[in-house]
Amino acid sequence: MKWQIVSNWYFCKKIIRKLTCFLKSVLYCTLIIVQMTFSYTTSNQKGITIFKLEGEIIDKNQTAGLMEQIDKLIASGKKHIVLELAGLRYMNSSGLNVLVNMLTKARNVGGDVSVCSLSVKVRDLLVVTKLDTIFHILPSVEEAIERLKAE
Repeated sequence: MKWQIVSNWYFCKKIIRKLTCFLKSVLYCTLIIVQMTFSYTTSNQKGITIFKLEGEIIDKNQTAGLMEQIDKLIASGKKHIVLELAGLRYMNSSGLNVLVNMLTKARNVGGDVSVCSLSVKVRDLLVVTKLDTIFHILPSVEEAIERLKAE
């Protein structure tokens, strides 16, 4: 009987080790996929920088490059930003934090951020969190640019 318990315990430890290795590899692959679900492009119209965000923002680390570019942009004296969010399918609190950080950085230097072309999900999220009261939300990029040019 004692041999059977020891044998079963050894067998269980072996399975747990293999399962742990498998789960680590699955989590690693999931992390890579998660980090690849967000992208952005930058353009310039009438002296205003436009960031077109696409995919999903579910981790602050996904937006590190974007935030670096925002910092450089503001340091160079460009303080008005348009965020085109038509391609942004989903964002959680990390994504909201990124948007608020952009707005704060721009307003700290006398600039502003206009948000446009929102998907229904993102618009609903901004309404529920009351962030629609601090962001200027417009239907199109052109209207967002005109609003910022009027300041």
